[in-house]
Amino acid sequence: MRLTELLNVEYGDKGLVALAVHPGMIATDMSHKMPEDFKSLLVDTPEVAAHALTWLVRERRGWLAGRYISCQWDVDELLAKKQEIIDGNKLKVRMIV
Repeated sequence: MRLTELLNVEYGDKGLVALAVHPGMIATDMSHKMPEDFKSLLVDTPEVAAHALTWLVRERRGWLAGRYISCQWDVDELLAKKQEIIDGNKLKVRMIV
């Protein structure tokens, strides 16, 4: 999240839109090494992530710059909440010192 924020601060004026994206809980070759107790959490498919990522890059979504996005979220609901997200500066994790 912090890297995403820094990338947008440093390069946003040059056109970069960086997002922190959680692809979902997908079984992969690497997940086979997980403890058995956690494997039941792997309920998503690669198509879930592919759908969300395709939606994210289909057009420029600068309003999501620096924000956290989960591929499990319904993209139509996310779009419907666009103004609420912008106005409330939501979906960001900030550390202010």
